[in-house]
Amino acid sequence: MPYSLKGRNVLVTGGSRQWQTNANIATISGLGELICLKFAAEGCNVAVNYNTSEDRAKEVAGKVEGFGGKAVLVKGDMGIEADCISVVQTTISALSGLDIIISNAGYTRFSRFSDLGAPTAQDWDLCHAINVKAQFFLVREAAPTFRENPEGGVFVIT
Repeated sequence: MPYSLKGRNVLVTGGSRQWQTNANIATISGLGELICLKFAAEGCNVAVNYNTSEDRAKEVAGKVEGFGGKAVLVKGDMGIEADCISVVQTTISALSGLDIIISNAGYTRFSRFSDLGAPTAQDWDLCHAINVKAQFFLVREAAPTFRENPEGGVFVIT
């Protein structure tokens, strides 16, 4: 029997990001919305995390609700420990639990290899905070919930 996600509570960091491609630079960004919608299509309730784009998060939440699930907006900067903690706590409170974390938020400062001096120490610190430290903070805060529900999981996308 296939595993059902129906009724599961999912937190997607960077959930307000819209899928975009740019053929000129060969970059792809914005998996957040697609991830939210896929879980919604499977019958999940989704916490849509955003940092700066509340309007985009509201659009994504509306699409999630179109699948019949509950959607909540959760503001927080994944580069800040207190925000990571708050995002998990708010999600657990709003959805009455947390089964899955999709850690999708990420940061990078692109530069040409010939210009490795372009990224500053602050760029590297932010990259490390969002792409590495946030994973620990999110999981640490959610650990008690995951201990109660061993079927939960964490997926990290950086």
